[in-house]
Amino acid sequence: PETLPCPVILEPGFRFGKGVTTHLVLRALKNRAERYAELDAMGPGARAEHDAAIAELREKLGFGTPAKTAVQIKLPGLPKLGSDAEWYQGFSAGAGSMREACAAALISAGVEIIGETK
Repeated sequence: PETLPCPVILEPGFRFGKGVTTHLVLRALKNRAERYAELDAMGPGARAEHDAAIAELREKLGFGTPAKTAVQIKLPGLPKLGSDAEWYQGFSAGAGSMREACAAALISAGVEIIGETK
């Protein structure tokens, strides 16, 4: 179609309203692909310099650091001994340590685990 028949959201960062020309959408996608290729081609020093310049600009514009989205998750509890739950069959003693490793990985990624007591 010549224009978009409905709004389109292309993540990350593109939101096009109904009626926008498809030529504009394709041009924006091409520009983004070229920009990502430029960023990927940068060496570590150039990338660090680029990131520092972006951070400085964000600070000047009053944006500061990007807000981190708070993510929370509740892990399922372990079964009690004597449970007759189907998934409990074949349950090994290592499940507790696997659950702890899973929780540690989530916490290191910035995910808050709800209901954990330590």
